[in-house]
Amino acid sequence: MPTIRFSPGDLDLFAEASHDCNPLHVSPLYARKTAFGEPIVFGVLGALAALGTVPPDAARLVSSLSLSFRHPLFCNIDYRVTVSQGESRTMKIAVEDAGRVMLTGRVVFRPGQAPLASAGGQPASSVPFEVPREPRMFSAAELKPGLTVTGKYGPAPRALQQLFERWRLENQGMSLGQIGALLWCSYLVGMHLPGRQALFSELRLEFCPEILGNALPLSYRAEVQDLDERFNLLRVTGDVHFDQRLCARAELSAFVRSEVPHVSRGALEERLTRSTVLSGSTALVIGGSRGLGSALVAALASQGCHVLLNYHSCAAEAATLQECLCDESGRVSLVQGDASDVTWTQQLRADLRDQGRTLNLLFCNAAPALRNLGLAPDAVERMCTFVCSSFAMVCTPIAAFHDSLESSAGRTILISSSVLSDNAAPLPKNWVHYIAAKSAAEGYVRAVASQSLRSNYLIVRPPRMQTEMTNTPTGHHGAVPVEEVAAAIVRRVCQPPGGRPLEILDLGDR
Repeated sequence: MPTIRFSPGDLDLFAEASHDCNPLHVSPLYARKTAFGEPIVFGVLGALAALGTVPPDAARLVSSLSLSFRHPLFCNIDYRVTVSQGESRTMKIAVEDAGRVMLTGRVVFRPGQAPLASAGGQPASSVPFEVPREPRMFSAAELKPGLTVTGKYGPAPRALQQLFERWRLENQGMSLGQIGALLWCSYLVGMHLPGRQALFSELRLEFCPEILGNALPLSYRAEVQDLDERFNLLRVTGDVHFDQRLCARAELSAFVRSEVPHVSRGALEERLTRSTVLSGSTALVIGGSRGLGSALVAALASQGCHVLLNYHSCAAEAATLQECLCDESGRVSLVQGDASDVTWTQQLRADLRDQGRTLNLLFCNAAPALRNLGLAPDAVERMCTFVCSSFAMVCTPIAAFHDSLESSAGRTILISSSVLSDNAAPLPKNWVHYIAAKSAAEGYVRAVASQSLRSNYLIVRPPRMQTEMTNTPTGHHGAVPVEEVAAAIVRRVCQPPGGRPLEILDLGDR
């Protein structure tokens, strides 16, 4: 069974060839802030790589192509490709990861021979159009039926040739013109409809009998057909022309990813009255720049606490939150670093000691990006990496600051998950590594609490929240605002600890 594997250089080459520069694929900093945690492979790139594994046949031409992008592909993972012969002149392709189907395709051929450029052939001519620097952004109100975009398009010639050679597309039944039309689909979705917030879902390309050959550039017209607001699923149709002749028709679907709102002080104040009850206290929030972490920082500052906001790479978000909270009774200081790094946590502890500052509250909130992983041997190494990374983000800061919190009779707050609640719904499929990581963290906290003399421990099991982790087509359905969860946690922290060293705060089912 053939395998395909992508590198960051493959993503850069595809972006150069297609002019699809959507940051979800090419910006590690942007992608890290999404539910995916790192750049994902272009769906069309995944399809081209899979097509390159098909046994070559120079006596056929692609007549139509249908693709379904079920789950995102990532770099540095070996994906298996299965190819099966369907009905006459039809081929089915599937890309799998640890038993999970990630991408499927259906290719219909007709007799003929594609005029493909060889490795030594001349690349297609350049296209005379201005390449956009940034993808467009449309509001839901603008993505209405009838919205139309038109223009000219052509892949970057040299990069197109390199892409063709990289994935061994010779004698696979597609001309450079047809590959160009396929790249146009990625460009249209990633840069125009819907643009920046796109997550490609499906495409169907129907080629006209007059094959595109190697003739480029193309002209196009695309129109929004509808937007299913239940799932933010956009459907677009388009036509591709060369020299005023219709060459291909396209039907495209893409999810419009929601913008996760920044923490709302107004929403927080509705749930948590400002006070100075934590005045004189210092809290360290690990992973405090986004999501629940940012809401915890705002909630603590509203109670008069001096908050050390730890972030790893989201400097802009951390600085914005700090500025937004400058008028609170408490204050916010930024501390950049990797909480799983023993050296960094020890240095931060030493810095606080040198400043004469006592740590009273430690919030362990950081976690790596979560991906679905099936129960298969191929996924074991990634499962272990996820569990180790998650566990290190908890045990390292707790170990570093345990003595400090003992001396101040402070409190450690672990942000766990409601999946571990006794009354939780059936455990999520393909989340065994997530459940294992949260179980390990809770077990560690229980063990440390049993050895502590003065400090206290609080395990919080929040429900599913409106964060980037749940920013998927169905993830936000039933999710609660982070302000609601942060307010409940800080209200409990503002109260004196109970007589036990360990308490569990269960905030509801997922």
